[in-house]
Amino acid sequence: WNDGRGKDVVERLKAAGVDTSKIAVLPAENTATYQCILASTGDLISAVADMKIFEKIPLAPLPAAPILCLDGNLSPTALEYYLTTAGPTTLTVFEPTSVPKSTRPLPFIDSVDIITPNDLELLEIYKALGGRSPSPPHPEAAEYVLSKTHLIAVVVTLGPDGVAAYVTPNPQPGPKTHKHTLLKTTRPAFTVPAASTDRIVDVTGAGDSLTAGLLVGLSRGFGLEKSLTLGTHAARSTLRSRLSVSETMREDCKHLLE
Repeated sequence: WNDGRGKDVVERLKAAGVDTSKIAVLPAENTATYQCILASTGDLISAVADMKIFEKIPLAPLPAAPILCLDGNLSPTALEYYLTTAGPTTLTVFEPTSVPKSTRPLPFIDSVDIITPNDLELLEIYKALGGRSPSPPHPEAAEYVLSKTHLIAVVVTLGPDGVAAYVTPNPQPGPKTHKHTLLKTTRPAFTVPAASTDRIVDVTGAGDSLTAGLLVGLSRGFGLEKSLTLGTHAARSTLRSRLSVSETMREDCKHLLE
């Protein structure tokens, strides 16, 4: 992050109260950048990104944590290292980021507990695991993925249609059983509608905001359904903002955190 963009990110994180002491500086690399073209409705038309710096993240042991979330921008080597060295009680979450990167953790998928793909990323994972239907509906694809792995949940983001969650009814004995209880649900499948909004300024960051809300909720013991509700409200806050992470998100979601 040894450039203007990186320094700006760090300063914004500090202002938001985030601990930045563990951020590594790689002087020879560029800060990750995402540039997009949006329609007047705020919807994405096209985008390009430079995420090469993620491939340079050094491998080092992480302190014990109740939840570990990794995304598809990490190299397969880094994903394998951090997922397979996570503590047995650590709930691991994978955010695919894009269709081409969605299958990166499959060689060590048994170390993942929850995945959060959109419908296209889910289809890619489904096919990589041997699914044969050319375009299965997402309930079929999600249930197939659960049947072929030791995941405890597949959370499918559906844009304006909200989120669909699919939970394995029979988690692998051992730590997976404990992690399953953190979801606080006996329902094998349910949907959470998108939080209603009167305007969309920019879709950039909405999916990341939803995942962030999910993680915050689970870390506070809310269970899967309430955590996803928090996520949809975080996503709405970002949809209404020109920033990729809304500066009013905390205030916008305050009523769900009390």
